Amino acid sequence: MRLFNNTYITIIFVGFLVTLLGPGCSKKNIPQGDALYLGASLIIKDSVSSTRERKTIKSDLEHLLRPTPNSKFLGIKFKLGFYNLAGTRNNFASKFLRKIGEPPVLMSYVKISKNVQLLTNFLENKGFFHANVKGDTTVSGNVGKAYYFAVTGNQYKIDSVTFPDDSSNISIAIRSIASATILKRGDPFVLDVIKGERLRIDMHLKEHGYYFFNPEQLIVLVDSTIGGHTVNLFVRYKQDIPYASKQIYSIDKVIIYSNYNLTTALRDTLKTDSEIVNGFQIIDRKKTFKPELFNRILTVNNGSIYNRTNHNLSLSRLINLGTFQFVKN
Repeated sequence: MRLFNNTYITIIFVGFLVTLLGPGCSKKNIPQGDALYLGASLIIKDSVSSTRERKTIKSDLEHLLRPTPNSKFLGIKFKLGFYNLAGTRNNFASKFLRKIGEPPVLMSYVKISKNVQLLTNFLENKGFFHANVKGDTTVSGNVGKAYYFAVTGNQYKIDSVTFPDDSSNISIAIRSIASATILKRGDPFVLDVIKGERLRIDMHLKEHGYYFFNPEQLIVLVDSTIGGHTVNLFVRYKQDIPYASKQIYSIDKVIIYSNYNLTTALRDTLKTDSEIVNGFQIIDRKKTFKPELFNRILTVNNGSIYNRTNHNLSLSRLINLGTFQFVKN
């Protein structure tokens, strides 16, 4: 009998807590003409993709929707409830409740047209070039929801990929790694993969002296008119990129300022009192380091073609000495 009474009391307590916090937002906390936003529903119409692919697409799209409704735990908006319990009072308890609470997310925060554009752009960047997204809202009393309906259409896949075919050095360098491209025939067109290919080519060029090249100077042209929901891709570098970006650079000199100080920077960079050791021009007036140290650590050499890996390795080794506060090229 005692056990029954204890259980009964617990149920009443939980029931009281749910009653207190469950509604989450009373009408007095909602501005006139507004409503509490309960979230969004998204319906995907896609007769081509598999069930698993549709679930992935839906999950990705749902993560893009803004705003995010008030958080819930066990179906209850506890944080919103705490915020409402704080009221307008300014005592310690109210401040604490507002701090751990969460203000109401209102329907006026929902921008249907912006969300529709976000969803459409996402689908197009995944190869759904003819995607169609619509959205609307409904309000009942002091709560409301958003609804989105997306027709994805067919996802375009890669049919062929071509690289620059002229005789310039930079085109030859790009073609030399064409066989390792991540743009594969039969794979879906995905903008993130396109960006990854640009980074891959840029990394290769940085290893072969193209110091001033950057991935934004590469473009991938898309021909989606060949039929069969496929595309041909043409990897090119922009014709108006600076002359320097197309040139291979070699290292002329390596100059080492071993005791550089921000407060005496002007004097520290003067090349007087420097010495040449194994091709390196070392400026170390305090004679803090043995010149042979830099010969063992640095992987860049006068006359060698610039290489990003060697560049970064030299910086890393200098930092790992634990002697310098910072190392900058």
